[in-house]
Amino acid sequence: MSRAAGIRSVRQRCPVRETYRIDGATPGPVPVHDIGIWLGAYQRRMLRLTGRVADAWVPSSPFLPPGQLPAANRTLDEAAIEAGRTPNSVRRAYNIEGEFAAAASGFLQGPPKVWDEQLAELTLTEGMSTYMLYRVDTADSISRFAAEVAPAVREMVTAERSR
Repeated sequence: MSRAAGIRSVRQRCPVRETYRIDGATPGPVPVHDIGIWLGAYQRRMLRLTGRVADAWVPSSPFLPPGQLPAANRTLDEAAIEAGRTPNSVRRAYNIEGEFAAAASGFLQGPPKVWDEQLAELTLTEGMSTYMLYRVDTADSISRFAAEVAPAVREMVTAERSR
C-alpha cells in the first residue's frame, strides 16, 4: 500500500477532523538531540511494532505483571532481530506500583529490601533498566524509593554483573 493510500485509509476510519489554530503561538527551538519514541505496548502486534521501531518499551506493572515480562520480551526481541536491530537497542523501562510495608506480601509489597531484590532480579533477568513510580501518592514513598531502593538496586546489579 502506498503512503498516500495508507493516509487515506486512516482518514476514512478517523471521525475527528477538526484542527485548531492558536494565534501568536510559535514553534519552540529545534531539539538538540533526537526525541526517542517510547511505547507502552502489551498486545503482540504492538510489541512487534515496538521491537521494530521504538527506542524504548514502557509497560506498567498493574497491566503487565513481572511474570508476563519474559514472553513480551521474547516477542520484542524477535521483532527487533527480524528488523535488523539488536534486542538491546530497545530500552526496557517499567512503570511500577507498590507499597512499602513491614512484611512482604507480593510484588513490591513489603520493606525496601523486598523491593531491592525484586527490581534487581528484573534488571538482571528481563533487562529492565529504568523504573518509574506509578500512582504513588505520598512524598515519603518517593523519598524512600530514591534514598533506599534505587541505590541498593544499582549496587546489587553492579555486584552481580561484575562476577
